[in-house]
Amino acid sequence: MRLNRELSICVIVGIGAFVAWVGWSVFETSNQALPSSVVDLPTFMSTMPTPDALNRIEVRGSSYYEAVGPMASTLAAPSGPPVYIFGDDLTVMDWTIDIGDDPSFEARWSADSRRELSDAELKELLAAPGIVR
Repeated sequence: MRLNRELSICVIVGIGAFVAWVGWSVFETSNQALPSSVVDLPTFMSTMPTPDALNRIEVRGSSYYEAVGPMASTLAAPSGPPVYIFGDDLTVMDWTIDIGDDPSFEARWSADSRRELSDAELKELLAAPGIVR
């Protein structure tokens, strides 16, 4: 009888831990999703988690900006970071919550060249006149 009770407690604790892990993963992932109110890079920078990198990329002869978001929690085990693409006018072009699970995104935005922007370049970019805000 005691063994059944201990086994039941272990099963309940295991299920509870699994449910907590799934809940945390969903919460972390939702923080990476791009809200519809984010339409350009300035809004992105003030709304979303600070990107790990902001790159100037060339894709098939056109220039874009690529924001590589931070990976979700280590509990979530994503296969890649979220990536957000902005046009030359800094408007949102495309995004994916997990580049490792989105081969079509990778195919569309496979960069011919990539250069990370410095903090000074980012500041200058966001302060430029004519930026959609």
